[in-house]
Amino acid sequence: MFKLLFGSLVNVDVGIFFRDLCSRSLNRSEIYRLKNNIAQTLCNLEKIFPPSFFDVMEHLTVHLPEEAELRGPVQFLWMYPFERFMFHLKKKANNKASVEGSIVEQFINEEITNFSFHHYDSIGDIVLNSTQKRHASGFAQLYNYSYDVPALFRHVGGGSGKTYYEWLNDDDHHIAHTYILLNCEELQQFERLFDNEARERNDGLTDEALATLKERDYSDWLYNLIPSDYTNSLYPLWLHELVRGPIRKSTCWNAYFSRGYNFHTVNHAVNKSTTNYGICVRGSSEYEQTYYGKLQQVIQIAYHGAVGLKVTLFRCDWFDTTLGSGTRMCKAGVVEVRASGVYHKYDPFFLTTQADQVCFFPYPRVKRRLNEWLVVVKVYPRGIHDIVIEQRAPLQEVDNDLYPNSVNVLNVRSLVLPGVDLEDIPEDPVDEDSEDQDSDVEMTDESEYFSS
Repeated sequence: MFKLLFGSLVNVDVGIFFRDLCSRSLNRSEIYRLKNNIAQTLCNLEKIFPPSFFDVMEHLTVHLPEEAELRGPVQFLWMYPFERFMFHLKKKANNKASVEGSIVEQFINEEITNFSFHHYDSIGDIVLNSTQKRHASGFAQLYNYSYDVPALFRHVGGGSGKTYYEWLNDDDHHIAHTYILLNCEELQQFERLFDNEARERNDGLTDEALATLKERDYSDWLYNLIPSDYTNSLYPLWLHELVRGPIRKSTCWNAYFSRGYNFHTVNHAVNKSTTNYGICVRGSSEYEQTYYGKLQQVIQIAYHGAVGLKVTLFRCDWFDTTLGSGTRMCKAGVVEVRASGVYHKYDPFFLTTQADQVCFFPYPRVKRRLNEWLVVVKVYPRGIHDIVIEQRAPLQEVDNDLYPNSVNVLNVRSLVLPGVDLEDIPEDPVDEDSEDQDSDVEMTDESEYFSS
């Protein structure tokens, strides 16, 4: 038993080594730590495996941190991008008689299409392939309005696959509508007004009780506050339509592309080798907990009226968020969730812009356990890069006090020749040869000054 536990820990150390080595950014302190840890990890492996297991490939890991220190992140060194690109070029060889010419011609056409796609704003007349269509739908606004509406209803993304329709029941209708109202930044003043009135009516109201009261009565309170007649109202038209509630008939998809992510529902990914249904919703602050779950449905909710407000929500089944029993983090920084854990509260809806994609992987075992823990692996979106812009200080600070204002600058020529108008003074003829010689002398003197 001890040998199996020790072997699993050593395998975890090897996985952590390659995870840190293949990260997007590296610093020297991390590389020094990898150098020290890999030697100890190989010594632990020698306690488990026989000497015939170790060859030059296992010893190669000792030199990988040194190569990363010399050349930078490994993404710029390994052969995976080149192999994928060669596979992409081989698919363009339609004419077997002249393979190279066929590849060059198809590649030029692809470059022209990509340039036109990124250069022009309107891409309606450009024929796109499936990858470009998915990229365009994931970074373009799904809904266009003729009115000025909040940013909540202008999110980017697009559904994919067969479209079907479902009717919301009373509970889902109320929960989805309340969630949209509470996440609209333009309605925060009304939310604060509701909180003040609730605390005035109920002395000693706790934050948890206030949240429960808000989820139950906030939508009805706002409906009674905003008048139904919007002809002479001070509120915008979209607010009158928003407080009336959404249509019960909703549009649904099995796939959704947004911000470089490719989300699939659980039912859509049953017979697929990929698992794109993992969802992670992080808290707005470091003190709020993070939610992990599985995507069950993509729902588009629409509102009555001339504005035609529409918003897309994800319906998700959450894992238990209790630390220790439902979610835990090991010493290596790996987040795990219990597969059988279920969140105690029915709160399935959230905005698509709040979701990040993750994958849930079980540990390799011969026999599955009932209360199995799943490892959470973050998925990086395609087409988006985290660029940190450093605000560097200027190399030379300019002190404005050292330079006098233009009003206080004295005219030297007027002091030298008092009582003489400047326009009456003849200008000296300019000799180009002498001017060049003078400039050469001045540059020489200046260079000697700086060299000294």
